[in-house]
Amino acid sequence: MNEELHFLYKELPLLDQKNIYHTFEKAEKTKRLIKILETKGKYFSTAYAVANIYEEEMTTVDFKTLVNRFYKLRKELKDWLLQQLKNSPVALAEAEKELMFMRQLVAINEYHQAEQRLVDLEKVCWDSNLFEILYQVIELRIKCVQFTFGVNYAKQQKLLEDYQLAFKLLGVLVQLKTMGYGVAYKSMVEKELTMNKTLKMLRKYKMYPRFKKVYHYIIFSVNYASIDINKQTLSRHLSSFRSITDANPTLPNIFLQKDYQQKDMLYFSIKEASFYANRNEIEKALCIVKEVVETEKATDVYLIKNTGYLYNIYFIGLCATDYDFAYQQLETYQQFIESNPIDSNDLPFDVIQLGFYCQAFPYYTVAQKDLEKLLLTSLDYEQKIKDTLYRGLRQIAHFQLYVITQQWQKASAVLDNQHSLAFHAEYGQDFDFRAFFHQILHLIQHKDATEWSRFKQSFAKERKRLKTKVPPLFLSWFNWTEQVCAYYYTS
Repeated sequence: MNEELHFLYKELPLLDQKNIYHTFEKAEKTKRLIKILETKGKYFSTAYAVANIYEEEMTTVDFKTLVNRFYKLRKELKDWLLQQLKNSPVALAEAEKELMFMRQLVAINEYHQAEQRLVDLEKVCWDSNLFEILYQVIELRIKCVQFTFGVNYAKQQKLLEDYQLAFKLLGVLVQLKTMGYGVAYKSMVEKELTMNKTLKMLRKYKMYPRFKKVYHYIIFSVNYASIDINKQTLSRHLSSFRSITDANPTLPNIFLQKDYQQKDMLYFSIKEASFYANRNEIEKALCIVKEVVETEKATDVYLIKNTGYLYNIYFIGLCATDYDFAYQQLETYQQFIESNPIDSNDLPFDVIQLGFYCQAFPYYTVAQKDLEKLLLTSLDYEQKIKDTLYRGLRQIAHFQLYVITQQWQKASAVLDNQHSLAFHAEYGQDFDFRAFFHQILHLIQHKDATEWSRFKQSFAKERKRLKTKVPPLFLSWFNWTEQVCAYYYTS
């Protein structure tokens, strides 16, 4: 929400930005918030804003009360900004803005000037496959031709044919989008049937590369996180998508929107990184997400984010053992959920924190009482979910916590409880992680250097064998094991 407020303020015309302090001359708190927007840019925390806006009350009023006051103040400024911008094309792509201006020219009878510019705009729409507005551009051209040149039958006939084609192409795009929205919830067999039918439909439109681009985009987007689909098949779709994008950089993906080229690139890059992470090409995934984070910081492009987007970036950093980067993303995640309502199905932040401090030990630590507080949230969350995978992952995190806090009996017991057994029965075919963790527990307690040295040799072979068989989180347990054993064997 703080970032959103910054971008709304940036969309104000410069004259309105200059006059805004006069508009709020009697609202000191609002002026302080505006000053933060101007000086801190799109990245400022709620805690920073509260400390600077309510500095006189910080020692006399409860901090949570001040935070709630800030939320109310922020909403008031946001509503005011939206009111100022309601007639401004702030969310439109450049082609859409040009079309809006052409409508204004036609409305004041500037048909000749509008017709000349519409010819150029129509070419842009054909070249970039902007089918969302192409038919509107042609429709406006028809109106200009009728009023400017009289009845020019040849020209009008060509425009009418193009107009019909533009509507047809829009229909194809709508079909593609509808398929994309629905196919994510279908079975693998239904997905394949739908995709084959769609591909057959697109054969007659191969001269319009956006359709094939959207086709490959949809298949990749609905499957990149799947553990069931053939990774080589998905790689071909990724390669085809990238080839079309490189050859036609102005083609949108799904949506025509403001800054769509930059947004499409950044959003897709996160999906691509997650795909490589799921293949355990974790360093490649980390490079991609770091580039996305740096690119976003360096541009003034507003990205609509959710917890899934932010969690994927954090998770890749965690699995890559770049704990500094993962911690930074964890802070970003926390700032986001402070300012935005989250879905009831999302992981509680305390559960995510617990996972981080367990996995990143001993590089990042907190007091045992703080870990146990996070554990209470995790245990409560565990009772609310029925999914075997998520319940099982909670058991592994709890095992890690008990090892870190040297509660050996609890560590052993959690590996043998009903949730761990159900988790192992469903996901332990390739990797007997219960036996693995029991052995780690034995090695840590007995500190037998010879046994540890022998185990490390088989450990390396096992990690290599599992690289193509298990998800990245499972493989990250090997990293944790090395960290924890190195800590206990040298302490």
